[in-house]
Amino acid sequence: MGAYQQSNAQVQQVQQARAQAQQAQAQTAANTAAQYQYVPESYDYPAMQSSQKAASGSHAKKKSGFLHSLFSFIISLMVIIGAVFLIRTFVVMPYHVPSASMEQTIMTDDYVLSEKVSFKFGKPEAGQIVTFADPLDSSRTLIKRVVAVEGQTIDIKDGQVYIDGSALSEEYTKGLPTEELIASDAAPDDMEYPYTIPEGYVWCMGDNRTNSQDSRYFGPVAIDTITGHAFLIYWPFNHIQTL
Repeated sequence: MGAYQQSNAQVQQVQQARAQAQQAQAQTAANTAAQYQYVPESYDYPAMQSSQKAASGSHAKKKSGFLHSLFSFIISLMVIIGAVFLIRTFVVMPYHVPSASMEQTIMTDDYVLSEKVSFKFGKPEAGQIVTFADPLDSSRTLIKRVVAVEGQTIDIKDGQVYIDGSALSEEYTKGLPTEELIASDAAPDDMEYPYTIPEGYVWCMGDNRTNSQDSRYFGPVAIDTITGHAFLIYWPFNHIQTL
């Protein structure tokens, strides 16, 4: 009987131990489940923050890229405008020719380029086509050919030009005669043929001698009023040629 009671007590102890073990396992499982349920929540918010930061960074990059492009465009535009200004001021200038005074070399409505560099290192030479301020209206620019330079003597007789006593060969006039013109008030009082070109001046005439108001009308052209050496017809396309 004592042995039976002892056996029952041992069974009860084993059962209690099993029950405690099962409770401990259940509690452990519950804790583990609770832990795994919480982990995703704990990492979900940082992930959302990272996404927001990425989106914010994307907007910042787009805004920064636009500003950089705009700034680059403005700088490029300023460089181009500055380059054009410098080129037009110191290197080359385009001109539209509205009259027929230089036909048949330069036709009415031709566009020419006049370079400004060569006359900074030297003086105009006979035969060159130059642009210069109109002696009668400084706001206008004329284009003519240099026929004689300072120190040379020009004479006009029987439709022919003479330089220092020798007849000048002028194929560019296409055989048109050169006649004297009635001088304007701008011409020097002593301008009579033969006429010696004073220092600092050149004598300019249009190739279309029968339709040109030039040095025969307003006198010699001051070198310091010459704006350039016309060297190219660039428009219209079928008139493109060097001068």
